[in-house]
Order: sequence, then C-alpha cells, then structure tokens
Amino acid sequence: MPFLAVLVCAWSLPAALATMETYALARMQGHPFSLGATVLRESAQWVVYAACTPVVLRLAHRFPLRAPRIATRLGLHFAAGVGLSAISALAATAASRLASSWSAETTHGLSTWQLSVAWFLASLPVSLLSYFAVVGVAHAIAYFREAQGRREDALRLEAQLADARLAALQGRLHPHFLYNTLNAITVLVRDGDITKSTRMLELLSLMLRRILDGALPQIVPLATELTLLRQYLEIEEVRFSDRLTVVFDVEEAAMDAGVPTLIMQPLAENAIRHAVAGTSRPVTLVIAARVQPAAWGAARRDGEGTREEAGAAMLELSVADDGPGLAPGWERRRAERTGLSATALRLATLYGSRGVLETRPGLRSGVTALVRLPLERVDGGAPGGLAPAFGRGVEGRMASSGVGP
Repeated sequence: MPFLAVLVCAWSLPAALATMETYALARMQGHPFSLGATVLRESAQWVVYAACTPVVLRLAHRFPLRAPRIATRLGLHFAAGVGLSAISALAATAASRLASSWSAETTHGLSTWQLSVAWFLASLPVSLLSYFAVVGVAHAIAYFREAQGRREDALRLEAQLADARLAALQGRLHPHFLYNTLNAITVLVRDGDITKSTRMLELLSLMLRRILDGALPQIVPLATELTLLRQYLEIEEVRFSDRLTVVFDVEEAAMDAGVPTLIMQPLAENAIRHAVAGTSRPVTLVIAARVQPAAWGAARRDGEGTREEAGAAMLELSVADDGPGLAPGWERRRAERTGLSATALRLATLYGSRGVLETRPGLRSGVTALVRLPLERVDGGAPGGLAPAFGRGVEGRMASSGVGP
C-alpha cells in the first residue's frame, strides 16, 4: 500500500502540470477548452507511466546499467523506453477520440493512425526521460541497499573479529594451557635457563596484549598473521617438548597477501588439541601458504581499505598434522568449540563463495585444514610495531628443543 500511494502521488503531479499547461495554452490561443476532456486526454499518458513503473523497476533490477554489459543494456532500456512511448501514444489517442465524442474539442481531422503517430512523436522525449528517471530511481535504491548492506557487513565483521579475539584469549587462558605454560616456565627457571623462561614470559605477555589492545585491523599481511601464530606455537612447543615439531613452508609471493586477522590460530589450536594432546608420539605440524595460480594481476587493498576486484589468483593456507587423524563419525558441529565454525563464517562474510574452509584427512595420517581465499596484496607492515618474525621465502623449522628468536 505505501508503494501504491507513492506511485499515485509521483505521477499525479506531472499529470496535473500537463493539464494546467493545456489550459493555459487554450486560453491564450482562444481555442475551445473542456476541463473533463483535457484531464482525460492528459491523464491517459501518465496513467500508462504509472501502470508500467513496476515493470520498469523490474527491468532495471534485472538488467542494471553496469559494466561490462552497459552498452547492450543501455540499448535494451532505450528500446523499452520507445515501447513505453508507443503504449502511452495509443492510450492518449483512445482518450482523445473518447473526449472528442462528447466535447467541443476536435482531433483536427486526423485519422486514428495519424493521431497515434503524432502522439508518439510528440511524447517520445518525455516518455524516454520518464523511463530513464524510473531506471535512475531503481539504481539509486539498489545502491542505497548495497551501501546499507556493506555497513551491516562491516559491523558484523567487527563483531566477529571481537569474538575471534575473545575466543583466542579464552583458548589461551584455558586452565590446562595456562597451568602447563606456567609450569614450563617454572621448569626452565628451576633448570637455570633464564633466557628461555624470559622469552616464554615475553611471548605470553605480547600475545595477550596484542589480542586485547585492538591494534590489529580486520585484514593484515600474512607475515603479521604468521608472527602471531609463531608466538603461540613457540609456547606450545615448550609445553609439549619433543612431542611437537612445527614446520613453516610459505611461498615468498604469499608473504604480503592480505588475510583475516587470527584466521590460522584456530586451525593450529584445533590441530594441537586433537593431534598432539591426544597422542603420546611425536607430531609434526606443517604451516603452509601457496599462491594459486600466480600473484600477477591480483587485487590490491589501498590505505582506505577499498578492495579492487580480484582475478583468478587465490591464496591457499593450510595447517596439516601427522597425528592420529579424524575420529570415526567426526562431524563439523564438533568443531564449533575449536573456532572452525567461526572461521568459516568470517570467510563467507568477507569473500562470499570464494572463501572456503575445508577439513579433510591427510594423505597418510593426520588432518589437513585448508583455507582458500582471493589473493589481495596489502601495503604496509605490521601495525603497532609488531615486527614480523618471517622474512621472504620462508621454509623453515621451529626447533622443538627450544624457543627461536
């Protein structure tokens, strides 16, 4: 009902103005004038515009004037505008014939065909302007809804980022984790290894401070993400001593790729919880990053966060372990406590169908968690003085017998 009211009000105004124009011209030229006939004749054209408005709005939604088919669609809309002019001319001709039958006004001896052509040619500019005015309104509404959707997505992403920070903090403050971390520091101090125990305290303090201070943006370079991940894994390696070995295999082309903050930490935490803590044998954790197919022509994020359209280049991140593997009957809902569901939701919100999280068995044993997302280059280093611990072309190992620099 509100739409119908707006439609009636929108088209009643030009109909009233057209009637006033006809009346004024008739008075100045001394022609016979019938108010009823004039209203009927002038309103017929604008009633057609009002009745066709929903169709025009649907066409504008179905065929928006956007690249890369803007020329083709512009021609389509132009043809539709001409068709609207023809329909309005036929309606105006019928109204003129009806008005001339009961008023003093005449059609100047024109046949119905001639009168229709005359109306068509006279109303063509106004019909085209009216048609594209409706198309413009449809595009304005669409752009407004898109902008509103982007604002809602931004707010939702901020909330999800806050949830990810809190979830990461909760996982690290798990009583067993905190107890074992402090116990490992105690053992190092008791053994007189002041260097390692000091490093452990620094890592724990830095890790918690980075999560809580809100200095990390939504998207960070992969080098920054790996720095945060390494700080977490160094503590875990001390916890599990020789039972955990971490290998980083990261392509040079992937180091400045943009990734969501804390996107890999839940994957590593899930692997350690189920692969390392669940077995007594040594487990190797492989952190890998690959560019598929190549980095050339990828999108780039500017200083204001504006994202260009990405090409075919994709970034693949994986966390693989050679532990006991997935338990029988394992389902995705069991992973909710480990943060995998939240990670999948963030990817879907940021990248749509191009952001994918897969969890699958390894080739021989263990589990591989794989993230695929569009490749985007991020300018600038780590925020807040967080210096990346990785150089270009990372392919190294964190020694399980100690904590690296």
